[in-house]
Amino acid sequence: VKAITMAEPAPKKQKVGQQQQLRASITLTEEEKHLFSLLLKTSEECALGTTLRAVGGWVRDKLLGRESKDIDIALDNMYGSEFAEHLVKYVGEVEGPTCISGYGIIRTNPEQSKHLETATLNMCGVPVDLVNLRCESYQEDSRIPQIRIGTPTEDALRRDLTINALFYNLNTGAVEDFTGQGLSDLENGIIRTPLPPQTTFFDDPLRVLRTIRFAARFNFKVVPEIFAAGSLETVKTMLHKKISRERIGKEIALVLEGAEKGYRFASPMQQLFNMNLLDAVLDLPPKAAIEDSQYMVNGLHNLHKLERHVALEKLKLSKDEARWLTLASILYPLRSSMYPGPKKRPASTVTHVIMNSLKFTNKDSAEVARLLETAPSFADLIAQAGDVQNLCRCATGMIMRKTAVAWRHSLTLALITLLPALEHDDKLCLDAQPYRKPYSEDELSLVLKYADAEQVIENKLHLLNVWDLKPLLNGKDVARLIDKPEGRWMTAALDSEIRWQLEHPDGTVAECSEWMKTQQFA
Repeated sequence: VKAITMAEPAPKKQKVGQQQQLRASITLTEEEKHLFSLLLKTSEECALGTTLRAVGGWVRDKLLGRESKDIDIALDNMYGSEFAEHLVKYVGEVEGPTCISGYGIIRTNPEQSKHLETATLNMCGVPVDLVNLRCESYQEDSRIPQIRIGTPTEDALRRDLTINALFYNLNTGAVEDFTGQGLSDLENGIIRTPLPPQTTFFDDPLRVLRTIRFAARFNFKVVPEIFAAGSLETVKTMLHKKISRERIGKEIALVLEGAEKGYRFASPMQQLFNMNLLDAVLDLPPKAAIEDSQYMVNGLHNLHKLERHVALEKLKLSKDEARWLTLASILYPLRSSMYPGPKKRPASTVTHVIMNSLKFTNKDSAEVARLLETAPSFADLIAQAGDVQNLCRCATGMIMRKTAVAWRHSLTLALITLLPALEHDDKLCLDAQPYRKPYSEDELSLVLKYADAEQVIENKLHLLNVWDLKPLLNGKDVARLIDKPEGRWMTAALDSEIRWQLEHPDGTVAECSEWMKTQQFA
């Protein structure tokens, strides 16, 4: 066991991977000190004899000097629910009933990939999960593990990565590294599995996705053995067979959050492609009509270009916007693809991927579809205008009525589809820097053109909130003016009326009425 006590310095840094400055010790906040004190006193006062350890992400983040709000506590001699009962009673007596809230037991639920009973609560304002140290074994045809209380070493070895297998012993105040590699890997920026990666991935194929996600989040170097193991056909088969689409979707959502949080999001998707796993993740429907045989390659080109654009332009995206724009980028080559849906009716391949393969929401599907429909329209409109100062107000406004508040993201998507692919972008997952390479003169000219288009739309054409524009004349008014019974023709009539209003922003009801009298609608 390697341990860093509260007084010992961290090991010297080596020039491997993306190096990190580790803290010499874990510095606890006042609330963490109080929380840990209550946990220890519970064990002491109730004569439980429990060694308590903070585990996983909290330890990793504290050593990196990052704050972490969620704390997982592992117990060496009992289940989390048992300790929680003593904790709730003891803390309620010494601190009062309001110190602990939200107490509950999350039972095992294989349907949701929850295989370990966990006591969860909010203590002193901090979310805490209580679990036992565990040893897991898997049957060949199932991801559901057989679990027993394990030793610290067994618990550490069954985790996904060495950097996530570090413990902070509350009883001794020491950081414990039972894999013997976690501390050095964290310092040197290395992504490695505690056991041979083939063993780790065969036990739980979802760990392939988690591995590349953490590599992107921390910009760490992945050891070659992981790529070799992840590329095995058996892993791909097991990913299909063992892992629910919901869990796959959650991991991909966390990857795509990189566009919001400022870490890389194209490189992990590229790594999945390089390991021949991306098609298992996107999982197209049977008999999908694919016009672009290189749809994954071209979709990844778009994603790399978006990653670079976000980095260079410092784009600010919300979590939802990041998910929609990244999905639209990688699925752009499939925007016209259809497949035989329910009752053999043509259905969108993109919708299938988002809703069925990734289990994202209807809202996600609708917003991505909106971007995929309008980005090509924006690209054509700007190309036809030549000089963006000549953008047609009517045509631009009609596109923006479809995009609504997402119009800037639609412009961004149009831009990145026109930028040239990054050279050797299939290798960018192994190199942290090329995606930040400044734009060439030609690239910059295109980027500035689209930036000018955004300014023209907002400040010259005054089209903000055009999606809220209401017709001056309602359906009954139009029917009366044309002297024609209401019917399906009215959709085209009201659409034409909006176009007239866009062309005549200062037009009055009277002027619109006179124009409407001259129109004919079938």
